[in-house]
Amino acid sequence: MAATPIHGVLHDARTQRSLRVEVDFDSARRAVHARGENLDLFLPEQQLKVERGGFRGDVVHLLWLGAAGSVSITLEDRDQVEAFCERASTTLADQIRSTRGRKPSAAGRIFAAALLLALLLPIALIVFVVQNPDPLVGWIVDRIPPSVEKAIGGQVEREISARAITGGPLSDALSRITAELSKGIQDPPFEMRFFLVPDATCNAFAAPGGVIAVHTGLLAQAESPEEVAGVLAHEIGHVLLRHSLRQMVYRAGLWSAIRLLLSGADSWVLGGAEMLTALSYSREDEGEADGKGLEILEAAGIDPEGLVRFFERTADNDPLMPALLSTHPTSEGRARRLRELSAGLPSPAPLDWGLDWPAVREQARAAR
Repeated sequence: MAATPIHGVLHDARTQRSLRVEVDFDSARRAVHARGENLDLFLPEQQLKVERGGFRGDVVHLLWLGAAGSVSITLEDRDQVEAFCERASTTLADQIRSTRGRKPSAAGRIFAAALLLALLLPIALIVFVVQNPDPLVGWIVDRIPPSVEKAIGGQVEREISARAITGGPLSDALSRITAELSKGIQDPPFEMRFFLVPDATCNAFAAPGGVIAVHTGLLAQAESPEEVAGVLAHEIGHVLLRHSLRQMVYRAGLWSAIRLLLSGADSWVLGGAEMLTALSYSREDEGEADGKGLEILEAAGIDPEGLVRFFERTADNDPLMPALLSTHPTSEGRARRLRELSAGLPSPAPLDWGLDWPAVREQARAAR
């Protein structure tokens, strides 16, 4: 009988890309074996570092640092971690179990409770938060000042700006779209900065602090400027509603989140940028960002039909855009909800974008 597959998330810090992989241990090579779409990777056991994360300490990160950059594999489920330990070498399994087994001492728990009390959290809420971290995450995020959020975005900006496309027809086309889109953003807490990244995947992602990365693959797949504007309005919605920040705080774990609130972003930001593209939003977050995106499009005078058409097309043909769908889950139900929400909006006059869109798409394909 074939062994049950073990799944994890692989993140490449150099390319800032993450993908779902099947994880195993190759005893002959003494290496962790990760397989995914167009990926077959072996990470030598002796070069791995094990870290524990998550609010309950049940998330395990297998980290590998090489000359070309770092790669991490995250096992997010306790059962998946234990199944991997059964297949791994005794040395690696013991390392994982001992790392995961370092629970806070009684003195540490008392100190943590005192720290939470110092933050004016009732003791009853502390017990509730251990099992239900979402309320505490929201409480912390609400108290993180924009300056810290901007610092996190600045870290991401430095990483992606080095490989971003600046100048030329593609950059000009994106600037033309974002200039119109920005007219619909009322009193933003910080400036929205858009970066065009040469990447064939149809994707765009938002970082805290107003940093939005746009892949050339999105320009290549979108059938109109309105579709690109719709996707970016959705991403701006995530920024303004602080969804990216919330997910980063949740993924960092309880104690890291409290340290961020008390001490600022300096040490925490370095890890935060690496986890960004591995984030996955909840249905509630996606629905809120859809609604906010439609508000922005309406205020900017951009036809929301572009956003609706884009997600209807992805719902009809999921394999077209695997990267976007992996971080922005869509469905026929979601496309239908967008259609219903947009039906009540006034139809704006068509915009003259001044763009030869078929030429833009062709150039985007070449840039990938």
